[in-house]
Amino acid sequence: LEAVKISKYISFVRKMAHYSAVSEQFLNMPLAEKRKFYACGNNFVTLENIPTVDKMFHCDRNVELAKKFSLWQGDITSLEINAIVNAANSALRVGGGVDGAIHRAAGKELSKETATLGGCAPGCAKITHGYRLPAKYVIHTVGPTDGNPETLKSCYKNCFDICNKKALKSIAFPCVGTGIYGFPNDKACEIAVTTALEWLKTTENMETVKFDIHVQCIYGKQVKLLTLWPNYFCEAEWPPHLHCQNLLTVRKLCTKLKLSVGQSVLCRPQMARGEYQVNRPHSKFRQQKLNAWQPILTAGSVLPTFFVIGLAFIPIGVALLIASNNVQELVIDYTDCVMEEKLCKDEISDPTKIMENPPCRCLVAFELHHDFSAPVYIYYGLSGFYQNHRRYVKSRDDVQLLGNPKHVSSDCFPFQYAENEIPIAPCGAIANSMFNDTFLIKYKIVDQSDAVVPLAYDEIAWPSDLSKKFRNPDSVPLSAAFEGTSKPPYWRKPVYELSNVSSASGFQNESLIVWMRSAALPNFRKLHSRVLHVDNFANALPKGNYTVEITYNYPVASFDGRKRFIISNASWAGGKNSFLGIAYIVVGTVCIVMGCVFLFVHMKFGHSLTEMAAIRSP
Repeated sequence: LEAVKISKYISFVRKMAHYSAVSEQFLNMPLAEKRKFYACGNNFVTLENIPTVDKMFHCDRNVELAKKFSLWQGDITSLEINAIVNAANSALRVGGGVDGAIHRAAGKELSKETATLGGCAPGCAKITHGYRLPAKYVIHTVGPTDGNPETLKSCYKNCFDICNKKALKSIAFPCVGTGIYGFPNDKACEIAVTTALEWLKTTENMETVKFDIHVQCIYGKQVKLLTLWPNYFCEAEWPPHLHCQNLLTVRKLCTKLKLSVGQSVLCRPQMARGEYQVNRPHSKFRQQKLNAWQPILTAGSVLPTFFVIGLAFIPIGVALLIASNNVQELVIDYTDCVMEEKLCKDEISDPTKIMENPPCRCLVAFELHHDFSAPVYIYYGLSGFYQNHRRYVKSRDDVQLLGNPKHVSSDCFPFQYAENEIPIAPCGAIANSMFNDTFLIKYKIVDQSDAVVPLAYDEIAWPSDLSKKFRNPDSVPLSAAFEGTSKPPYWRKPVYELSNVSSASGFQNESLIVWMRSAALPNFRKLHSRVLHVDNFANALPKGNYTVEITYNYPVASFDGRKRFIISNASWAGGKNSFLGIAYIVVGTVCIVMGCVFLFVHMKFGHSLTEMAAIRSP
């Protein structure tokens, strides 16, 4: 199995031209997919499996910071974390110990990337990607070669500063400087903890950047040094019997006290009741001790349930089906519409040339045989368009859509930036593929000129989306708010020009909001506009002959899709959709049929509870 994983990794790397491409691929790869390439296989360790210091022993100082520290013994290359620290050499070449283990687990691409960094001076730190490591990044730092404690302190500070700059929230340290450089173990432990505490207390970003600092200190046989940790979080002196001489003593003590030693090498002794707080919520709900009730499934309880559900669902289904059938609807497939004997879909088949050529306009005639009562809505429909694809659904930046046009998430890749690193607003594949066909509907009136059907493009989005998920920047005019940003590549105009009304442009354009709500199925329809019921269309869309002039902008030929123009009204149950009514009728019918079958079986072969319990009168 391991050989198969390695072969997949090798073939994957060969497809990439450069280590930077490999690193970006790993960085943007979904977690479940990346785990298939881990060098450690399934033997990775997540932060949820590592207890923090406040859970190891009772803390009465630095309590909040104790929640950010953990002490863990194990293979650092198996930690699934934001960043691990490599105790490297100045040349950043593959060495022994932790350095060699990290390079072997990450793969040869890590060595290629470190070769471009130009080495690293003692006390400094540089960052690379993690590749086949469960960790996203590797921070390389070089310990002091002359025993200078300030240099070792700089190692930790620079590692934390890189985390702050990269917005990384977790980091794991090995023993820095205690190997071939011979830095004293006790001083190294003290510097590791005190520097971390000092940095977290003084950094300006402490309120906005949460660091879970998991410091891995393994000092071989000198495990007694690990008992220095409580001195930074406890007022009372640590019990002397825990100053163990070797790791075996710690394991025996943990086993005796029935404590977990799989991850933690720092044990809390058994204390008398009341000497420490139990980290356990005292509620029946959280301890799963609520009173439970489970019905006895008998014929007397199950059969009435079948009949009640059936008798309730069938009338509801009939009502929904009638309401759906009363909805008036006209659907026109205009995928193959023609302008001057040319198929519009062929004219715009290449999306990169859409902006260069004039739009394709075609006319489609149709007839309404009955008046469409108000309110009347216009929809567009697409077939074969998989908006539910995972990468497509994630390709958006919700923070940007809340009124921060220059905020660009990595989820928007490759539609993050235009030329010269100008941020795209709105970014991502969803916004870039926004539907942009337009419809101009004309009603033919006898002996009069055609009347244009007035359409409104407001009140078509969900009110919750409009008020909570999409906001425009505060700057006026709106064009000034989007200065320094670029339109998506496939758009003809920037986002602040989507409407003639400034309040309906920008991120609060309702056509954009409707499109940004991804459809679950590949065949879907979305609300385009609504008919303004004024003048000739006051009470309805009258029967008669119509033409719709379609500005054919949206390409579908590349994925064999189809486009539809839909006119429909609504009922109390919504639009035309017979599925829900049919589903209710089917479920109700099945329940009644099953109820009748079970009733017959019970009447012919059933036994009473008394008979089943063999309690018979003499």
